Amino acid sequence: MASPPRRRVLPPPLPDDLVEEILLRLPPDDPACLLRASLVCKDWAGIVSHAAFRRRLHELHRAAPVLGFLHDWEDERIPRFIPTTASFFSLPAPEWRSWRAIDCRHGRALLLSKGSGARELLVWEPITGAQQRVPVPAAAFESDMPAAAVFCAADGCNHHNCLGGPFCVAFLFGLIFFTDDSDREQFVTSACVYSSETGAWGELTSLPGQFGNFEYYSSVLVRRSLLYFMSDAMSIQEYDLARHSLAVFSPPNGGDFGDGQRINLMLAEDGGLGVSEGLVQHLKLWSRVVGDGADDRWVLSRVINLKILLPNDALVDATSSVQVLGYAEEANVIFVNTDAGLFSIELQSERASRVCDDHDVCNLIPVVSFYTPHSPLERAQELFNKGCKAVEERDFTNAINCFRHALKIRVQHYGELAPECASTFYRYGRAKALQAANPSKRAPNEESVKIAPTTNKDDAGSSKASGSSVEHVPPARKGDSEEGANLNGKDLEDANTTADGDDSDLDLAWKMLDTARAIVAKSPDQTMEKVNIFCALAQVSTKTGDRDNTIGYYLKALAMLEHLVRPDHPRIIKINVHIFVAFELASKVGDAIPYCAKAISVCKSRIQNLKHAKEALFTSAAEGSSGKFTPEEEIAFLTRFLARLQKKLEKLELAMSAPSSCTDKTMKRALSLASHEQNVSSTAARAASSTSQMAGSNNSSRSPTMSTEATTGGIGSGVTDLRIVSTGMEHTNDKPISDEPSPKRFAADDSPFVK
Repeated sequence: MASPPRRRVLPPPLPDDLVEEILLRLPPDDPACLLRASLVCKDWAGIVSHAAFRRRLHELHRAAPVLGFLHDWEDERIPRFIPTTASFFSLPAPEWRSWRAIDCRHGRALLLSKGSGARELLVWEPITGAQQRVPVPAAAFESDMPAAAVFCAADGCNHHNCLGGPFCVAFLFGLIFFTDDSDREQFVTSACVYSSETGAWGELTSLPGQFGNFEYYSSVLVRRSLLYFMSDAMSIQEYDLARHSLAVFSPPNGGDFGDGQRINLMLAEDGGLGVSEGLVQHLKLWSRVVGDGADDRWVLSRVINLKILLPNDALVDATSSVQVLGYAEEANVIFVNTDAGLFSIELQSERASRVCDDHDVCNLIPVVSFYTPHSPLERAQELFNKGCKAVEERDFTNAINCFRHALKIRVQHYGELAPECASTFYRYGRAKALQAANPSKRAPNEESVKIAPTTNKDDAGSSKASGSSVEHVPPARKGDSEEGANLNGKDLEDANTTADGDDSDLDLAWKMLDTARAIVAKSPDQTMEKVNIFCALAQVSTKTGDRDNTIGYYLKALAMLEHLVRPDHPRIIKINVHIFVAFELASKVGDAIPYCAKAISVCKSRIQNLKHAKEALFTSAAEGSSGKFTPEEEIAFLTRFLARLQKKLEKLELAMSAPSSCTDKTMKRALSLASHEQNVSSTAARAASSTSQMAGSNNSSRSPTMSTEATTGGIGSGVTDLRIVSTGMEHTNDKPISDEPSPKRFAADDSPFVK
């Protein structure tokens, strides 16, 4: 009798450490290899999607590869992203009809909205898909072809894994204008820098007598502090980021190049500024030798014989020069256009590769990065983007679902109180607060969030901001702990099911926002994110009638905001208004008066600065612009708002002079707040809708990701929110201070639309 066949014994799986070592050695310039490896099994997908794997890629391979480039060719059949990798590879670039790529650096691409009077920039991370929209300065609205550069803002960063971190955008533009006393044209080139940490543009730096359009050339960053741009007229603009100064000089040969010749900025071998010049059969590489200013000169450092590098059919036309269309700053690779198509040339090894056919002259924006396949974190980012977009569309149910699932993924990956989770806790809590203000938009059977309970209380941070001058510390809410809300699944499920309507939404909103507060409090830095969280907590406190917490959190937000923005920022006006209204409703009229007076003072200063800036044609000098309102619109609105504030101050002072009768009625009005809560949401919605209509065509859709509207404290959002506040004050000023309040009065203070 035959013996039964022996069972085949499978070999033990490879240890994760060994798998990681193998995957690290796949060719980085062929990202499809890693993508296929990630599909083998869940364990391998987890290895290649982890942040540590990306860091090790940099350590092992050093220089990141060129994955491809973005372009602005008009042919719809050509993908916006063209790969330069060994096998086919694609990235979902933003819609080409709406955006023109102008720069890429440190894992971020920068795009400018198309059309005359372009008013938005888009910062896009090609690897993660994260996006953030940034309004351009108002002074640049009339500039046809501005230039801009994006770069990492983290001090000492090696740029190995700074995706999702802080960044800056430098914006350069030229203007032509006429002075009042002359018909002669005047020229000026100006520049300013946007910071993602403050959500605002810095002061404007200008260079009179210079003008240029910047359609065909991108920028080069030299030694972290010097940005160089080349205009279409072939003059080079230097922007010193450390000194905030502008200078202009000519390229080699004084910019006198033959017809059809095209040059491009690059880095020289010593790390300084260089220029590549395309000739018929050669490339000339120039470097700039810096002396004492007047002694600066160009030196020819290298000549590359293209006949050796390129195929014979690439240089058949002996009358036309090759055209340098792009330079990959972080990989030292240039792109040249020839008769046989577009080629990439590695300047260090002088290795050339054909990329695609010739599609005419265009500024190419190379994308340089290590690619790691999609991970759960990227899915979380996609959900986060969709949630932000849903909030803009007032689809709060969908927004809450997106933020909830994104939060689960990030908590599982980073830990409950990790800094990477703060923004999702904040967005989730704010969406719940918005839903409480709009009960008709609540989901009938909303799934609860279940997150593992906190295990380490030492991770908690104090809610007190470093450097804050605020003495008022909000009293603890019942059930709060030092580390924020208790986030075990049962607790959150109870928050959704133990009550109907606004109470459960507000309770969960408080827990999410308080957890975000506990996370960011661990950092001593004063940031706009902290300001947003404190304002959101104050709004929820207002909805629940907790005046002490309302005042306390607004005071903390104000103290922090004053360190982050200019003294005349509209959001400072708005928070002062919130504070004096809260004091008034708490029957503390004497405490309300200084904040009403402060709002008036800042409003006057803002109007004056806008007038001066308008006269000088440098509107960004008054803290940039909203991207939604022209200086004339903002001045007109603030003038009307100032009159209402002054009238309000008179009534507050009158109440102080006759406290016995007014205080009783003010107290009665504060106690009657609960009866008006049902009207708050509809009133705020109408005010927000009215604001949107007033903004007109300037209100372009905002970013689904790291939005720069109210959440970042941009000026446009400050003016928009002041319009909403004004809607409420309009009715307040029509009655004596001792009268009963109208529902609209409270909409300005209670609405989560007002940040």
